[in-house]
Amino acid sequence: MSEKLFICDNCGNEFPRWAGRCDGCGEWNTLKEVAKKDLEAMRGVESDNFLGSAAIVTNLRAAELSGERLVTGWPEWDHFLGGGIVVGSISLFGGEPGIGKSTLMLQISDILIKKNKRVLYVSGEESLMQVGGRAQRLGLSGDKIDFLGGVTLEQLESLLSKEKYDFLVIDSIQTLVSNKISSGMGTVTQIRFCASRLMQLAKNNNITIFLVGHVTKAGEVAGPKVLEHLVDAVIYFEGQRSSDLRVIRALKNRYGSTDETGVFVMTENGLESVTDISKMFLAERKTGIPGSAVGVALEGTRPFLVEIQAIADKTVFGNPRRVSAGIETARLSMLLAVMGKRVGIDIYDKDIYLNVVGGFKLKDRSTDLGVVVALASVILDRTVGENMAFIGEVGLLGEIRAVKSMEKRIREATSMGFTKVFIPRMKNLPAKQVVMVDELKEVLGLIFTNNNNK
Repeated sequence: MSEKLFICDNCGNEFPRWAGRCDGCGEWNTLKEVAKKDLEAMRGVESDNFLGSAAIVTNLRAAELSGERLVTGWPEWDHFLGGGIVVGSISLFGGEPGIGKSTLMLQISDILIKKNKRVLYVSGEESLMQVGGRAQRLGLSGDKIDFLGGVTLEQLESLLSKEKYDFLVIDSIQTLVSNKISSGMGTVTQIRFCASRLMQLAKNNNITIFLVGHVTKAGEVAGPKVLEHLVDAVIYFEGQRSSDLRVIRALKNRYGSTDETGVFVMTENGLESVTDISKMFLAERKTGIPGSAVGVALEGTRPFLVEIQAIADKTVFGNPRRVSAGIETARLSMLLAVMGKRVGIDIYDKDIYLNVVGGFKLKDRSTDLGVVVALASVILDRTVGENMAFIGEVGLLGEIRAVKSMEKRIREATSMGFTKVFIPRMKNLPAKQVVMVDELKEVLGLIFTNNNNK
């Protein structure tokens, strides 16, 4: 009886028998049978990756703390990666189609060319005219970037055995196929096999490889989740095509922190670094209108200010609506419950809509206090002083809790002209520009008095 294996096209989990629903990701009708020939080839190349060399026992002192890094000079990019690109690494860039991944890869290739590095750009989706036309629109040195389109993995390996390249861009990994695998383009077996062989090329030949992977919910095209254990870094490119803001985040980084982010804006000349994030987010802020408050968030080691807006209206349905953009809806519901129970603000008959201006997704709970103040402002129909900023996590008891890097956050707020920064009560912090508070009720009482509302 031949060996069988079923692999989920969505998440890459393996199962000994077919089922209608994948137990790993919960998707339906995504389990596909893998041919025995493909299974042997895939396991063979993965065994070569992890078990091919003889076992050698050594001491941890013999390890280098970090690999050689190439500083590109692109501020946001170098800051995000922790000091530059690690030579010989393999990184996966994921993101929705059309978000700007190819533009990012072209701009990075241009920077590397200017540093006398040899770059090969492999595209299975776009022709030479399309990629070259984009490079011309962006004003890049396209004549010095080597291009290869529509090749198989074996053809690429043959070329790399003859030509020496420092950097390799694969756009995208879903379009690269191997003749040794019978499955179609974009299947999990093709992606895992090709990525494993590319990892061997990167480590054995000291080639730095950037893989582009599309994130999609379509059943037949596998997302980059199946590659996360193979690559050194998993980087997601976020943003909305209707907005110019683009953010890169690391879900995995063997050579740096996963807390850092890089912030860019999409312009006619491509992606440009945003070095002053607070200024960008507050550029169009309007004061004197209820429902607006400024919070101080922290991404990695960098604090920045964001405007949080809220609006409330009497519900016409049985259950009030809770809609949030930029903050998890579950977190919004919890903060509303705290307001209703601990402060006594009536929120149970109102539809609540919350928005973080600029399209940024806040994952830092230090903006809880800003969220609650914005909500209370619109419900009570009272404005918040334009010189006020808010830092602190709100607990279920209505208390204001401390968060990390308070001094950095306060410096950022005061540098932007805010003279009253509401923070949890702490020791050894400057008292001139901060207002220390213990509870949410105390904060709202201080803000919405006539003397402090200007």
